[in-house]
This record gives sequence, C-alpha cells and structure tokens, in this order.
Amino acid sequence: MGQDIAPKATEWLDELKFTRLHVVVILIAFLTLFFDGYSTFMLGYIIPQMMKEWKLTPVAAGALASYTLAGLLLGSLLFGMLGDILGRKKALVIGLLTFSLFTSFSYWAPGFSVLVILRFFGGLGMGGAMPLANVIVSEYVPARARARSVTITLTGLSIGAVTACVSAMTVLPRFGWRSLFLFQFLALILVPFLIAYLPESIRFLSRKQRYDQAIRELRRLERAAGSTPHDWTAESFALPVEVKVGIKQLFTPKYATMTILLWCAFILNMFALFGTQTWLPALFVKEGYSVVRSVSYALLPQATIIFGSILLGYNMDRFGRKQGLIIAFVGAGIATYLFSVVRSNIGIYLVGALYGMTGGTCMNGLQVVNGEIYPTQFRSTGAGWAITVGRLGAIVGPLLGGALQMAGFTFNQFFIIFALPTFMAAVIVFFFRVNVRGEGVETVTGKLAGTISTAGE
Repeated sequence: MGQDIAPKATEWLDELKFTRLHVVVILIAFLTLFFDGYSTFMLGYIIPQMMKEWKLTPVAAGALASYTLAGLLLGSLLFGMLGDILGRKKALVIGLLTFSLFTSFSYWAPGFSVLVILRFFGGLGMGGAMPLANVIVSEYVPARARARSVTITLTGLSIGAVTACVSAMTVLPRFGWRSLFLFQFLALILVPFLIAYLPESIRFLSRKQRYDQAIRELRRLERAAGSTPHDWTAESFALPVEVKVGIKQLFTPKYATMTILLWCAFILNMFALFGTQTWLPALFVKEGYSVVRSVSYALLPQATIIFGSILLGYNMDRFGRKQGLIIAFVGAGIATYLFSVVRSNIGIYLVGALYGMTGGTCMNGLQVVNGEIYPTQFRSTGAGWAITVGRLGAIVGPLLGGALQMAGFTFNQFFIIFALPTFMAAVIVFFFRVNVRGEGVETVTGKLAGTISTAGE
C-alpha cells in the first residue's frame, strides 16, 4: 500500500475524525479522575467515626484535612512539572499509583499521626491527576470536540464524589470507617490498562524530538481512523524549541495577561463554590430544615454537575469558550442568589439543580481553557499552577463563610455575598484574550503569542 505525503502532524490531529482511540484516552482519564474524586471527597465522611475511635478534638481532625489539602496543592505543581519533563503518561501513572497506594494502605494506619502522613502523600497524587488528565485529553482529541471531551472527562471527579457519599451511607455503618479506604485498591487494576493502552502525547514526543515514538502513535491513530498511511518524517512536526519548565514562562509578555485573568477566574470560582457548598447543609439546618433534607439539598448539585458539564462542553465547542463560561457564571450567580429567596422544597431542589448545572460546572469549563492556552513545552506546568492558585480560593471561601455567620450575617445575606464572585468571574472571562472555538492548541498559543491574528473574535 502506498503512502500519502504527510501533512503537518498537529493539524492532522486536530482535523481527524473521532475514533475509538480517542474514546480510550477519555475513558482512562475519566476513570483516573473517578478514583481521584473518591479519594479526595471520602475524607469528610470518615472523620466523625475516626474522631470517636481515636478521641480526637475537632482541631486535630481538621489537621487531617489540612495536610490532605497541602498535598493537593503541592501535587498540582509537582506533577504538572513532571508532565512536561517525563511525559503526560508517565506522570499520570506515577500520580495514580501514588494516591491509590497511600489511600489504600490507610486502612492499616495504626494511629492518627501515620494517617496524616499517608493522606499527605496521597494528596500529592490526587492533586496531580486533574491537570495531567486535562492536558492529555486536550492534546489528543480533535479540536472541534476538545471542550466536550475535557468536560466529560472531568465529570469523573463528581461521580467519584457521589460514590464516596453512597459508600459512606451503605458500607461505612456496617464495616466501619476504615473500609472506605479499601475501595481504592480497585484503582490499581487501572494501572496496567493505562500503561498498555494510553498513548503518550504526540505533541510532547515531538517537542522532545522523539520522532520515532511520535510516528508510532500517529500510526495507531491512522489504523483506528481507517485512513491511508502518511509518509511521516521528523519534518512533519514543528521544530522543538527548548524552554525551561517553570513559573517564569507563564509570565512572559506573551502569556502574562491571560495567566493573571485565568488565575483570578479560578480563585473567584473556587472561593464561591467551596464557600457555598461547605456551608449549604449547615445553613439550611439553622433555618429549621431536617439534617437529612439539608444534606439532600447539598447532594443534588453534585449529581447535576454531570449533565451540566456535558452541556457546557457542547456550548463551548459550538459557540466559543467565552460565551459558554459567561453563561455558566451568570447562571451560577443567579442560582446562588435564589437560595436566599426560595423556601419550598421543590423550589430549593430546582435551585440546587440549576446551581449544579452552572456553578458546579464552571471549574470544568475553566479547565478547558487551562489546557489549551500554553505551548506544549510548559502546558502541563501551566495547568498545575492555575489549579494550585485557584485552591487558595477554596481555602478562603469556607473560612469567610464561617466568619460571616459568626459576625451575624443572615441566611439571605450569606448567599447574596457568595453570588457576587461568580458575577465578577463572568466579567473576567469577558476580557480573556482569546475566544477558542474549534481551533488547534497551536493556533490558540499563536494568537496569544501574537503570531496569529485574533481579528473577528
């Protein structure tokens, strides 16, 4: 069989039809984030029984969450850089092994101090999984379906969180709090599949001048697509430019404005999201609602995030990143405000569903932008830094929520205050320097670098 003259590899990747290999990449990344979400969110459900068994004070129990969060923060940075140095696939394998093993072995923790150490190291892997999964999918799938692919992948976190909640309601009462750790052993089954079937980023391989490996990955895609083989050579790839991996690259004149805007959007989003979700059940309990019903009000948004993320991804691919995100942030602000005025059960459930489909999905939408605005050389590093900085908002939001209640702010005033950051985030998104819609990541970075015109956006 003859071979066609090869086009530019990155353009061919962006224009390729969706294949079963793309589905494999999304599925593996989705399952990794599913176990990541389970491991991250299970902590809140085991603390009450753990405190009783080990006779811990609330301050000591809070330290466990703090060390886990410290691991998450450091892991986003560490594994983001590893993804740019070792490769997306190798870093993801290490991250999956890290959080799976340390979480699973927590079952045998003899005391609180050991559990704190295990959760910290587990948090490293948990923090690294999200930016790596995002970048892998962003660099591999066709440009016209990138937003949908990323947002669908990120729903794995939400489904993992819901699974942790269901496990806490069904398994924990019968087998104890330690039993929830054992579920994480299932993640180890995913490791050999990840090693065998997850392809390495072709863009990463070409940047490292590993052209033979890059061409082998292109051949896999050709077979999956049933397309005529091309005569791929080293000239089919963009010439590599050596760039040191680090935060300085994010603040060069080409990318500094976009970096600052994206970081602000992440901070505001996590501030509002975690501040609202952390206190939502407690606030309704103080208003006189039952504990069970109050928890159900908080659980519903987690379920609707899944459908909202798919819808947001479609809107971002169809109409552009800015339009999709602005609608989501404005919807989140409206939903947050409505919590302060709606009182009927049906009304609260409807508002909760709206909040999940808007406020709960904004993070996934920002992740789409996060995975496509930086060049291949430091894309994973950039993705890790944005998540890490955004988590500062996740720390401050719940603290401010508690301070507002201690200061005497009312139920209505609480939700009005937390609606404001989402409207502010919508304004910030409006000023994003690029509005991507069906474009390859090289085109996006070219626009930010000023080598490609942004006229008409």
